[in-house]
Amino acid sequence: LPFDAGLPAYLIYTSGSTGKPKGVEVTQRNLVPIARTAIDAAQLQPGARVLQFIAAGFDMSVLEIMMTLLAGAELVITDKVSSAPGKALATLVKREGINLLVMTPSLLACHQTEDFPQDTVLMLGGEPCTPALLARFAHCRLLNVYAPTETSFATSINACYGAGDLSIGPATANTRLYVVDARQRLLPPGAWGDLFIGGPGVARGYRNRPDLTAKGFVADLLDAEGTMYRAGDRVFFDHAGRIHYLGRQDNQIKLRGLRIELDEIKNVLLDLVVLPAKVVNAPGMIEKHPVARAVHGVLRIEQVGDKTFGREVGTIAIAPRNARPTNEQIAPGPRRQQALAVVDHVQTGVGGGRSDGQI
Repeated sequence: LPFDAGLPAYLIYTSGSTGKPKGVEVTQRNLVPIARTAIDAAQLQPGARVLQFIAAGFDMSVLEIMMTLLAGAELVITDKVSSAPGKALATLVKREGINLLVMTPSLLACHQTEDFPQDTVLMLGGEPCTPALLARFAHCRLLNVYAPTETSFATSINACYGAGDLSIGPATANTRLYVVDARQRLLPPGAWGDLFIGGPGVARGYRNRPDLTAKGFVADLLDAEGTMYRAGDRVFFDHAGRIHYLGRQDNQIKLRGLRIELDEIKNVLLDLVVLPAKVVNAPGMIEKHPVARAVHGVLRIEQVGDKTFGREVGTIAIAPRNARPTNEQIAPGPRRQQALAVVDHVQTGVGGGRSDGQI
């Protein structure tokens, strides 16, 4: 029977500003070439042992499975307790002779240098990684995998990830990276711009959401019949042709690799309490209001060069003084925090404005 590469390969739901996750439909058109690129970058050999560490609800798990099977390597499946970040995972890696792991930098930060043997391959993705963390595991082979869910499981891979090269690396097979200005004109090396992604690995769009699809997927600059994805990432295109991730263009943040739209939390709050929309103002969400108080979690700031990133961003909310919204109400599912702290006020600047950096 003829094979239709345009058929969906998998459907993964990701965060949306409406408070409802949106389903990303990824086709089979470019999955094998992308997996081959990952195999080459990681130098994955037949018989090598790869831990299936990422939960199946995240597209990086597709990377683990496809590259392992296509390389003739062994996929090691275990339970969550045995592979819990920290001592449990370190013990498992040594006992099972794991050669390659895929994880986020936040999870890697739970470990010490001695937890992973020399030359263990660590494919990192989902969020930026600090030079200090890279230096801690310099004895391992570190790769930076850049991969928005909307463009399959690996858009670009930096196989020489380290203090000397913090870029997202070259594009994977059949993938095109465009650095453009606000009018979607291509920019030369040495420019700052917005990242768009083209090629057959770009998803068909969001299932049953033509409005969001039209906003995020636009006509490809070099392919009249194709679409490119608006990544929403601000990047720097250096003179060596490398692309460096600088941050988001919108209110989206990353929490342990999870994509979280602050507007999503805002919209849930507006359904819970009757407050002016200007009061629920992400990321600060702190305004002087007679019936409001701030509820938030923990924010840890890390420095990457001259850029600042929030690694552990807690839930921030507005609620009536006589009511305490639950974690589940504010941020359903994986977005909820394990603990909430109540504050009566937040420090303001000289001009009376909110000091969002204090939150």
